[in-house]
Amino acid sequence: MSIPPGQPGQAPIDLQILAQRVFGNPGEGLVSDSALRSSMEDQALLKGLVGERKSHELFIAELARFKAAAGIQIVHGLRYPGTEHADIDHALVCGDRVFLIDSKLWMPDDYRWYGDAILAGPTDNPRLIRSGFGDAVTKFAALVAPAKVSAAILVHASRPGRLTVDNTLAGHHPPMRLAEDGLGDVISWLGAGIPRNGNDVHIQQYQQWQTLTMTRVLEQKAGTPQAHRLEQHRAILRAREEQRALQAQAREARQQAAKDLLANRKAKKQRRKAELAQSQRQFEQDRRQRRQDQVLRMQHDALNKERPGWKRKYW
Repeated sequence: MSIPPGQPGQAPIDLQILAQRVFGNPGEGLVSDSALRSSMEDQALLKGLVGERKSHELFIAELARFKAAAGIQIVHGLRYPGTEHADIDHALVCGDRVFLIDSKLWMPDDYRWYGDAILAGPTDNPRLIRSGFGDAVTKFAALVAPAKVSAAILVHASRPGRLTVDNTLAGHHPPMRLAEDGLGDVISWLGAGIPRNGNDVHIQQYQQWQTLTMTRVLEQKAGTPQAHRLEQHRAILRAREEQRALQAQAREARQQAAKDLLANRKAKKQRRKAELAQSQRQFEQDRRQRRQDQVLRMQHDALNKERPGWKRKYW
């Protein structure tokens, strides 16, 4: 089976990564030291923890229902690009595809996208819910490329009641979806990331794709060997960059020193030339003065010869 353009397929297979179906624990980011020291209230942290655990239970149930547990891996608690303590709640990974999920535990109400925020409640007096999840998805997609990335906000009801979501004005933002609707279409989309040879799964290529995609996903999960290796690699790159910067500074300093040396030599040459010209002018002036004095003396002597002795003047 040929590899489609832009798809991974030459990566080595890591059976240790492939053997583990779930990485991390749901809600672990909400009980981390950085999260507990953040400005989030305890009630919000608790609601987030419950929502993420509900999502994990839904993943396990849906993967079993669609017999997809062997092909899709779950990762909880990924780095939220550009923040210190926030995280991306979940990632479902299959082949060359990653589906990111932001879990929410919301009270029954009507929720709808409007611009860059979500509105909840009546139209004449709505509540505003901010979400930076879309920006995180865009940044995360760049980090795990060439894997395809999709995302959704998974909404769980905090208590019985009517809960609706409206994505009409979602634009480029990840759509909201109700947990009660299941994950059938998400699992179907992820399943399209499994390489096939006719109706059969191309096992070796799937393992290569899965290894590469999971490696890049796990590089964004703190504490994993992949994240540690990535940090070491970045540290090496930073050290090389600093070394190149120092070398560039040293090179510029040498070039400037050479320029200064040439400038000094030129200035000295110009000073010597100016001094020589001044000396030549002074010499000519002195010569003219001596010649003038000589002529005047000759005139004086000639006049003295014509005067009687008592009228003679002395030089």
